[in-house]
Amino acid sequence: MASLGDQATRSSWIFKLNLAEIDTIQAEALSRARSAFEQGRMAEADDALQLLHCLRNPFMPPLTPLRDLLETGENAQEDDDPGPPLFDPDAPPCIDYSDVDSPRRLEFARLIADLMPPDGICLEIGCYDGAVIQAVGKEMSRRGEGCALFGIEPTKSVVALARKRTPGLMIMAGNVAQMAEGRLNDRLPQIIDVICLSAACQLLSPAELVSVFDFARQRSANVAIADDVVNLDGTRSLRRGVYRLHPFRAVLAQCGLAIRTVTMVPEVSRAYSGYIVAASSQ
Repeated sequence: MASLGDQATRSSWIFKLNLAEIDTIQAEALSRARSAFEQGRMAEADDALQLLHCLRNPFMPPLTPLRDLLETGENAQEDDDPGPPLFDPDAPPCIDYSDVDSPRRLEFARLIADLMPPDGICLEIGCYDGAVIQAVGKEMSRRGEGCALFGIEPTKSVVALARKRTPGLMIMAGNVAQMAEGRLNDRLPQIIDVICLSAACQLLSPAELVSVFDFARQRSANVAIADDVVNLDGTRSLRRGVYRLHPFRAVLAQCGLAIRTVTMVPEVSRAYSGYIVAASSQ
């Protein structure tokens, strides 16, 4: 199985497989990923996840495996420079997630709802068009419970789209710096039951991530994260392409938060590998 990850990065090898062979390899890789993930063997889990990515997306360039990043030490500088902007705050919306009820999003919404009291308050940082918190609202409604949903999103055009599409979502334009400096405080509740981030941490520099978690510790009882978490127990942030793999356990602890649970996503994705639930360690 170890050699399959290397071979699968070559599209020509994948195209020689028949559907039955692909199904067998995918099932084996998924089982291996889940087993390794549950036992905290994240490099092994990442190897299997990268194999799945290659099998399901043979035309997409493979991601550098976590094992290689750790061994070479490349792109491991823990700098505070977020690098070139990954988006323009004034750009038009580029992705529409609103009608996609993926297993990944629904599972994350259920996880968040489990943390919410009746009529609880949820804030998503980096909410894009509000699809995740909209799913949280639907899940709370399905349980016969109310909630208040807030979102912070730096892309102004997306904020306008989300407000138009779902008037019940209280989404505001803002970024991490404004949030950390308290410039959004007058528009946010003082106490928030759950603060969530969905594929947002990987876009943040180490310093920005600390700012977010410091804010979360001060304002919320629970933090829920959906992201690529394979560097969970690492000692430094790693760059994988334009994204970062953060050492979540260490950064959360630095901010006075402790991990309660870590689970693997139900649907393999290049942007997500797991969910983290954390709460104040005090």
